[in-house]
Amino acid sequence: MLTMKDEAEQRHRHHRLARHGRNLAVTTGAAVALAGHFSKGNASAKESIDRISGSGVLARDPDSLITFTRHEEQDAFTVEMTLRNLAPVEPFVVLVELAAV
Repeated sequence: MLTMKDEAEQRHRHHRLARHGRNLAVTTGAAVALAGHFSKGNASAKESIDRISGSGVLARDPDSLITFTRHEEQDAFTVEMTLRNLAPVEPFVVLVELAAV
């Protein structure tokens, strides 16, 4: 079980990671992508920004957030975008087609 001190340390680490990513983007002009994962269980009922596991810092810091959530159709995912500085994009579904090996 995480204690309040553990949770505060996790938030601090996530904040530092986000700050370093922002500094890298500003310094180099490059886009920076971070990957996260959802907490256990069915996260589809949550808002897309609340699905990412952890303290919430990594979900609320980025200017653009893209989430892929398993769709009811086999091998399909719903894509949702939270865009701070761009026009909204309606959620859409993508089908993953794996190439035969």
